[in-house]
Amino acid sequence: MIKKKDQNNQTSYPGNDWNIPRLYTFISELMDNITCAVAIYGAIDNGENFIFKAFNKKAQQIENTKEEDILGKKVTDIFPGVIELGLFDVLKRVWKTGKPETHPISFYKDDKLAGWRENVVYKLDSGDIMAIYTDMTKQKQIETDLIEANKNLREMVYITSHDLQSPLISIEGYASELVENYSNILDENGLYCLNRLKSNTQRMHALIISLLDISRLNTQKFIFESFDSESMINSIKEDLGIMLENSGAELIFSKVPTLFGDKNRLTVVFRQLIANALLYGGKHIIVGHSNDTWFVKDDGIGIPRDQLDRIFNPGERLKQNDAEGSGMGLTFCKTVIARHNGKIWAESEGIGKGSTFYFTIKI
Repeated sequence: MIKKKDQNNQTSYPGNDWNIPRLYTFISELMDNITCAVAIYGAIDNGENFIFKAFNKKAQQIENTKEEDILGKKVTDIFPGVIELGLFDVLKRVWKTGKPETHPISFYKDDKLAGWRENVVYKLDSGDIMAIYTDMTKQKQIETDLIEANKNLREMVYITSHDLQSPLISIEGYASELVENYSNILDENGLYCLNRLKSNTQRMHALIISLLDISRLNTQKFIFESFDSESMINSIKEDLGIMLENSGAELIFSKVPTLFGDKNRLTVVFRQLIANALLYGGKHIIVGHSNDTWFVKDDGIGIPRDQLDRIFNPGERLKQNDAEGSGMGLTFCKTVIARHNGKIWAESEGIGKGSTFYFTIKI
């Protein structure tokens, strides 16, 4: 209901004290100045078709037509694509039931027009049907452009990362050759520089592998299935056997439930968290589960509170340790867990007090 204030600031309604011409002018001005497109249809053939009774300025602008050219004409003659769009069925249902309906963003196309539209349809007291709609074409184009840009970026990261591996492997190989066969020729500083070159090359190679792994998260389909988490952890324990033995650490777990998710990627998450615990001084590493939350707990060097959130950012590494790493492992974990509708976080009481990584998996 349209309201107005009288000279005493009292609310009144058009029709109570407005004459018909004045009311008609008010509604016409409202229709022409509203920022949404508005179309009013009259039912014919017992609601099997509709004719145009009003078409505001915004609608004329969007559809590149004039109101006087379509008034009294069938909607299916003016916009034949309305049937395929699905809006025509909405008009008929709303006319029969009187219940408003929203027709979601859909693509309209005919010989003259093409674009995305979102409609809300009402039945008026007069029995006519009113559709208020918005042209979403620009927004959809922006979304399409962003999707394409992200796709191109992922492809570029993948191709670049893949191509960078060959020269890095070559540099690493030559550096190893020099260290192994020519170390007696080099002085202490030369040998140090060569070892640093080899170490940094290995780290860059690991970083590129991590980038490839992350790029594959968006290009390769996730396969969700149930699998035995105990067997998975035992497999990881076997893979990390040398690290566990050399560091004198132990991996402890018991009564872990069946997991449902992408087995290959979740295996990488568990392996990454357990390997991190080893790299950062953990001697007693516990993998466990409580309610909906998994955790990997260690008694290693711990994490300062100001680094707890940052360690999940790309390239971030814990500053209290010289352990080798790409700084992308936890980023990979965060991305995988997010794709399982879960979250991951770390807790620590500080340096020397160990840390615990928690994550949830909700499919």
